[in-house]
Amino acid sequence: RFYCYLKKTATGTVSRMTTLQNVVSGFSLKWCKDLINACYEHIFDGLDFAGDDFHQSVVEDEHICQSSCTEEPSCQFYTFVTKEFHSKDKRHTCTLKKHEKGTPSTITIIHGVMSGFSLRQCGLNNTGMCKIIFLSSLKALTLKLATQILSFLTQGNTDNLSRYS
Repeated sequence: RFYCYLKKTATGTVSRMTTLQNVVSGFSLKWCKDLINACYEHIFDGLDFAGDDFHQSVVEDEHICQSSCTEEPSCQFYTFVTKEFHSKDKRHTCTLKKHEKGTPSTITIIHGVMSGFSLRQCGLNNTGMCKIIFLSSLKALTLKLATQILSFLTQGNTDNLSRYS
């Protein structure tokens, strides 16, 4: 149901445009490498992202599933089964996924599922936040230590300096 047609022209520009229903067209982004944002927070209702499933758990909602994916280092995307899914025993299942290309291998329209991507690239995982807190603490500690050393030096206490090195 989903197809991708890659096109090119001799000039590298669009030669003709035609309006079609249910068709999305665009331009190559290969020249925009520095402008592409890998952070994509949108959750897609009714789409199942296929990939290599490596972990399943029962969670309350799609946001917790997205958070689980974000916290798992090898998770690239996920699918959450909602309470509207036809099979009761699959409801509230969160499946963490990955694929060698980093994107779903196929996308299928299925009522009662929601899919999305890890928010790790957005810097929204707790592991990244821990690094920020650690670095801030380290910076504050280094500043405090440097202030104490400077105080010793200005007071001529160079013989006590060895305990800080």
